[in-house]
Amino acid sequence: RRQCRRRRRGLGGVDGVELDAIGPALSRASSAARGGANAAPLADLLDRLRGIHQEHEQLFVLHATVLRGMGRHDEAIAVANAQFAAAPTWRSAVTAANTLRAAGRLEDALAHYEEASKLDPDSAATELDIGDLCMFLGLLPRADAAYHAARERGATGPWVDAALALVAYKLEPSLQ
Repeated sequence: RRQCRRRRRGLGGVDGVELDAIGPALSRASSAARGGANAAPLADLLDRLRGIHQEHEQLFVLHATVLRGMGRHDEAIAVANAQFAAAPTWRSAVTAANTLRAAGRLEDALAHYEEASKLDPDSAATELDIGDLCMFLGLLPRADAAYHAARERGATGPWVDAALALVAYKLEPSLQ
């Protein structure tokens, strides 16, 4: 078993083991354990690490993601909302939005996606998420505006073209 001795970003260790490159390592662990039998120990570890490194946004993101994958939506929402309240960044807003969306709280998710869009006005991906959610909720004018904003921000490809065509079709009664 390899122990990393070098410190990164001032991160110490847990149980005497130094953690090196914590973000990528935890991302791999999160991908491997999400929703599986090994997810509970990972969620517990992330909870302990968050207590030690409260400023480390990636720990909150991973913890919320793992909890969401385990179906522990209320806990995931609490973690994501705490991070967004403590440090309102694009990433924390999108994490909260994704967590709320997975829990079926779509209007709350939309509000967080809109916050994310304000925090990073160049993000085409956020506008695509807003457009998709608005289409699902039947908010067609808002969906149309979001898809157009995504295109203006550089989104291209068949998904954007299809989404714009679908919302135009739904908005124009004479085409139905």
